[in-house]
Amino acid sequence: MHKLITTLTAAAILGGCAVAGGSVTKEDRQIIYATSRPVPVTAPEPVSANPVAAVVAPAQPEAERQVVVYFDFDKFDVKPMYLKDLERVAGLLKNGPARAMVEGHTDAQGSTEYNLGLGQRRAEAVRKVLETYGAPASGLEAISYGKERLAVEGRDEASHAKNRRAEILLVRP
Repeated sequence: MHKLITTLTAAAILGGCAVAGGSVTKEDRQIIYATSRPVPVTAPEPVSANPVAAVVAPAQPEAERQVVVYFDFDKFDVKPMYLKDLERVAGLLKNGPARAMVEGHTDAQGSTEYNLGLGQRRAEAVRKVLETYGAPASGLEAISYGKERLAVEGRDEASHAKNRRAEILLVRP
């Protein structure tokens, strides 16, 4: 019963009600708040001996960024400087159960529709290079995010250049 009265009094004071003898000061509110807070209760740890109580989440595939290919303004041709890295990724795909997601991106300039198309052409260009190096087509997916996932915010040329890219994510089962 005492706890209920303390809680109701604290609620009235914290709500801004006046008490006998004057109004409540900021210091009074801090003291009341500090003494009337409920004590957090932690849940007990699950018992591992009970197989029903232990819930195991299914294994999620791990994605890791392998290569980022940068493009010039309004272009989707893969520059020769990236070919060695793409050959390495294709080798990983040939020799294992992994698959790759090639994501095409653009800078923030231009319309959404145009940038989605340009991002798709960039992703497809990288996918074709990976196939040329022997990556199985069934393990490759090319998608476009256009200007929706900028790597760098900014309106200067350096920011735009970092957003014109294709990212290769290797997904392992």
